[in-house]
Amino acid sequence: MLINLQEIPAEGKTWKFDRKTAELNDFLSPLIGKQEYFADLHILPLSSNSGAYEVRSSIKTQLKEQCSRCGDDFNYQLNEKFQNILMPSLDTPRDAKFAKPNHFSDLHEEGPDVVEYEGNTLNVGEFFYELVALAEPTIPMPPADEKGNCSICKKTFKDQAVSYDSGAIEPVHPFASLKGLKLN
Repeated sequence: MLINLQEIPAEGKTWKFDRKTAELNDFLSPLIGKQEYFADLHILPLSSNSGAYEVRSSIKTQLKEQCSRCGDDFNYQLNEKFQNILMPSLDTPRDAKFAKPNHFSDLHEEGPDVVEYEGNTLNVGEFFYELVALAEPTIPMPPADEKGNCSICKKTFKDQAVSYDSGAIEPVHPFASLKGLKLN
């Protein structure tokens, strides 16, 4: 679904998406499969001539994940809210130089993220795909109960890594097979 940003009124506009409206189904299916989702998108122009827009969005769905502690499959509950500023991308001449490099030290956790766009349209499907993909945990774990036990396998982990010791295997020296060899 493409939204023409120039047609958004000064008071902004809101959209709601879910499995039934189907605008995002094809885009989100690689990440969430057939799971239900509920997404909201609100776009507000920041000023009439800047081309910048404030975008507030949220999505609620489930991701099929594999627990990083016990290896069991589970549905990760994703309930995220996002705030972005859409800025028109500026052409950068080939010999352009910047006064300051972009470092992670400049990153502030609070406040909106800045996303550049080209043209006058926003592809909502790609936008939500990227939001969900970035919100997916790198080390997925189901929530633990009050005792620190995994809510799926009921094992106690308490923030420790899982070790699958099947008994110590004595390493075999690479030349051990030559020990019994007799030369005539």
